[in-house]
Amino acid sequence: MDLDLAVEITQDLVRLDTTTGGGSEAAGLRRLSEYFAASRDYRLVISDRALVVVPRHPAQAQLLLFSGHIDTVSARPEEWHHQPWSGDISDGKLWGRGSSDMKSGLGAQVAAMLTAGPTAPVALAVSTREEWCCAGSPDVLAALSEAGVGHKFPVSGMIVAEPTDSRVVLGHKGPLWLDVVVRGTAAHGSMPELGDSAITKAASLILRAEREMPRRSHPRLGRETLNVGRIEGGSMRNVVADECVISLDIRTVTEPETLILWWQGQPEVAEVRTIGSFPPVWSDDPWTRTLAQAPELEPVPYGTEAAPLGAGLGWPPLVIWGPGNTAVMHKVDEYVEIDAITRVSRGYLQAIPGAASLTYRPK
Repeated sequence: MDLDLAVEITQDLVRLDTTTGGGSEAAGLRRLSEYFAASRDYRLVISDRALVVVPRHPAQAQLLLFSGHIDTVSARPEEWHHQPWSGDISDGKLWGRGSSDMKSGLGAQVAAMLTAGPTAPVALAVSTREEWCCAGSPDVLAALSEAGVGHKFPVSGMIVAEPTDSRVVLGHKGPLWLDVVVRGTAAHGSMPELGDSAITKAASLILRAEREMPRRSHPRLGRETLNVGRIEGGSMRNVVADECVISLDIRTVTEPETLILWWQGQPEVAEVRTIGSFPPVWSDDPWTRTLAQAPELEPVPYGTEAAPLGAGLGWPPLVIWGPGNTAVMHKVDEYVEIDAITRVSRGYLQAIPGAASLTYRPK
């Protein structure tokens, strides 16, 4: 089959099992680097946690930055009709884990860069462990700095290739992950009146938080949300629990300190641990309206590396824009539409300064 370059690269990447934390993400970074390593016109900064590709002699100092992650969530092959690392193509779709989230976005970006050529003012930044609360973002920022991106080469705009159903999106709420610790006093379960149950106190706190935790609003991002994702406490059923930990996923639209202080101020709370905190993203720069399609005002519901990378780079104009299907990401039989890969890759190409008139070259 005569595959478009972006589709071929996507298929190549999907065939690699790069489950986050599984030890194979570095192999995915190395495979991506091979598309550029043969040319001396690119500088590569690569580690086990990040890959940055920068033209050595760009046509202009300001660079468009493509951003993506190589890691995926896990898959159980016995549950799939198309094997998760097969990269099968059928019914106009490319099947496999990571096809939508977000190897199709990476394939589309790499194809656009290779088409634009080694002097085009565009760089690529790829992370690992994005699925673990963007744990690889500091490594990407360090690699970008080493490559001169952000100081020697200012960033004119950034495209994060997360799945958006091919829509250009301007932002999302900021994930705030907290572990709230409630402590009590242990006692024998037959005499609970001699103890002070941390679990009972935590339950009361959760119900109050659902009613009373302050939730701010943003004209585009909407209202802040609260999800109690996990409650863990106690040692045995016949012991009054002396500790309970509430794991929270809060999505913010402004600074997180107000919410952290609210939790710290509740009478049941002994400790609040911040597991992850990233700012909300909203970028309505005029640059966003120069892209191949108009941006939409509806944010994506999930968080992306646009938050830590955007903040680390001083908030250049940015969009979230990828070919992936949001309805199937992280699910069994994940897929991406072939037409979406090629269409978005052409949009990426048009976004590269000076490359809008180019067409795809056969590999």
